[in-house]
Amino acid sequence: MKDFIEVMKKKKIMLPDDVYILLKQTAHLYGINNMGYIYPYIFLGYGLAGVLGPVIGGLIFDLSGNYSYGAYIAAILSITGAFILLFPVNSNKS
Repeated sequence: MKDFIEVMKKKKIMLPDDVYILLKQTAHLYGINNMGYIYPYIFLGYGLAGVLGPVIGGLIFDLSGNYSYGAYIAAILSITGAFILLFPVNSNKS
């Protein structure tokens, strides 16, 4: 996996750093052979969050009149996600 990232950087195929982290974690948890099956779903969730997050934030602003509630919800979801990452994942690496 490290070689893949180095090749991407040498060829000037620059992606955001979090994409490299997602690639590494996916390969680590599920094995390099399963990345073709797993990674599209991870990237789909990443894209949906980028599209739906602002829409839902705007809807919350329209309903409440300020951005505080949207920020609170985002903070709670972020803390929940960080808490979930504390627990190990049982995976079947190939």
